[in-house]
Amino acid sequence: MAKTLTAAAVKNYRPGKKRREIPDGGCPGLHLVVQPSGAKSWALRYRRPDKRTAKLVLGSVFERDGQERDNKLEEPDTKPVIGGHLTLAAAHLLVAELRHQIAQGRDPGAAYLVDRERRRAATLDRAANTSVQLREILLNNTRARRPAAGKNKRGSSVFDLRT
Repeated sequence: MAKTLTAAAVKNYRPGKKRREIPDGGCPGLHLVVQPSGAKSWALRYRRPDKRTAKLVLGSVFERDGQERDNKLEEPDTKPVIGGHLTLAAAHLLVAELRHQIAQGRDPGAAYLVDRERRRAATLDRAANTSVQLREILLNNTRARRPAAGKNKRGSSVFDLRT
């Protein structure tokens, strides 16, 4: 049986030569992932409805230390979401929600991927619309400043040979 993780234990885990996944005995499926670079994140291991195993990275570890307290950096008051900075308590809350979805026969990893792709498409659409609008604005401003084609500054035709 794995030991229950504490906030102090999470803070004290140091990187090794290989990536490590430390299970949390207090929350089934929750793992602390410690990378060789020192980066720490939370992951959930679960079974999909089709009985295949899956791993969903929940987000990075939000650690508080003495410097952060001096700078008034507090734990986020928002609801924990996949991809955010999570404390141990927030990771436990998020895993409880996700395990409820799994119990209902849903795959939270697949749902997250669909949602992420929808957000990405919306962002690209907004960027495309912005670039089209900007192009139209620039063209309209340029047309307003430029004299009509074939005319010189005096208004006579450029091709008029009479001067």
